[in-house]
Amino acid sequence: MIGPRGDKRELPRYTAKEVANYIKLPESTVRAWFFGQPNFQPLLVPASDLVRRLSFFNIVEAHALSWTKQKYPGIRATSIRAALEYVREKFPQYQRPLVTKKFSTDGKHLFIDRLQSEEANQQEGAPVNASKWGQLALPIVSEYLELIEYDEQDLARMLYPQRGGKIVVINPSVSSGRPVVKNTGVLASIIWQRAMRAHEPIDRLARDYRLDPSEIEAAINYFAA
Repeated sequence: MIGPRGDKRELPRYTAKEVANYIKLPESTVRAWFFGQPNFQPLLVPASDLVRRLSFFNIVEAHALSWTKQKYPGIRATSIRAALEYVREKFPQYQRPLVTKKFSTDGKHLFIDRLQSEEANQQEGAPVNASKWGQLALPIVSEYLELIEYDEQDLARMLYPQRGGKIVVINPSVSSGRPVVKNTGVLASIIWQRAMRAHEPIDRLARDYRLDPSEIEAAINYFAA
C-alpha cells in the first residue's frame, strides 16, 4: 500500500475488461501486464492477484505504460519489467513509480538509465541511441502529465482518459471510480447508453443533466471510441 490506510485508490474494484474499456486497450494486453500469460511474466503489480481485480492506481499505471508503448513501440517488455523492478528495489518510496509525480520529474533518470542498460544487454552490446532514450519519459511526456491531477503527497488522484478531452474523468472518490463528467457524478456510460442505444438527442440529455452539449458529446465520444 502506498496511499493512506483505507485509500480508495488502492481498492481492487475493477476487472481487466473494465480497465481495458476505460483506457482503450485490448483486454488481453491489460491481463498480460497485470496477471501474465504463458511464457510472459506480469509487468505491473495488481491490487489483488487473488480475485484478479485492479485499482485506480493500476489504471494510472496501465495508462502510463500504454502512452509509452505507443510513443516508443520498440521498447521491450522485458526491459520495462527490469527497470521497474530495479527502481522498486533501490528506491522503496517508488513502489508504484508510475503514479508518483515526484518520480515523473526527479526520478525519471533512474528509470531511463536502467532501461538503457537492459536494452543494451538484450542487443548484445549494440550501442543505445542516447538521443532517443534521453527524450524518453515514462510517463514523463508532457501530454501525459497534463492528464493526471495529483494530491499533496504527489500521488495521482484523478485521471483524464486520453479520449475524454479533459471532460471525462476517473475519480476514485466519485461514482465508485467509474468515468464521469468532470465536476459531476454523471456516469459517461449512462450518457452514452441513452444517446446511442435509446437514441435520445444531445439537447435533451444536456437539459436532463444540466450539462453543456459539448460535455454530452465528449462523454458519447469517449465510449464510442
